[in-house]
Amino acid sequence: MHSRNLGDSPNLDRDRNLGAYWERQFCRLAGACGYLILPQQIGRTGAARVFYRDAETWQERILPDITLWSPKGCEHHEIKHKSPTRHGLYGLEKYRFDDLLWFSRKSKEPVFFTIHNHALSGGRDGRINSIAHWVTARVDDLNERWTMRSISPTWMNGERATSEVLYWPQWLFQPLARHLSSQVPPRPRGGAAAIAKGSGLLNPAA
Repeated sequence: MHSRNLGDSPNLDRDRNLGAYWERQFCRLAGACGYLILPQQIGRTGAARVFYRDAETWQERILPDITLWSPKGCEHHEIKHKSPTRHGLYGLEKYRFDDLLWFSRKSKEPVFFTIHNHALSGGRDGRINSIAHWVTARVDDLNERWTMRSISPTWMNGERATSEVLYWPQWLFQPLARHLSSQVPPRPRGGAAAIAKGSGLLNPAA
């Protein structure tokens, strides 16, 4: 599974459900903007992986959460539901960032670290989904630009673990609304949103 930072009372199933909920909310926003959507993680108990040959052995890497298609091409998003630290920084586990950066360079397709800032929507357990609360940044633009590192508790392969975390300032991220609107031409209201609403996989209540 993709890892989640642990709180004071870690609960794996709760964190998985919360992560899947916000991945669905991202898909609904992207669908309303006219994207085609492939949600790699939703419905899985472990992370989706890509495999490749390295000399005589098979290797694997973790895929980003969501793939989107638009008239401008294909892009991939790693989705996190978090708020900035007290220093105004967004963090991500280094091993996860390394996989995202590797995938971007191997696939030659843009990969984004996309965040729902729950400080703007009622806290970690809030359910308000406004595109104004989302930001995003290309992982290539974040590389070597972190301003802090730490060792933090997390989930890894379904087990409690510790991992190095990288942190970036908020100014490196742009509003998600600006990015999505720049990739897909405007379309009539209702169509894509109705499709997303009708999909069992993207059911907002799930």
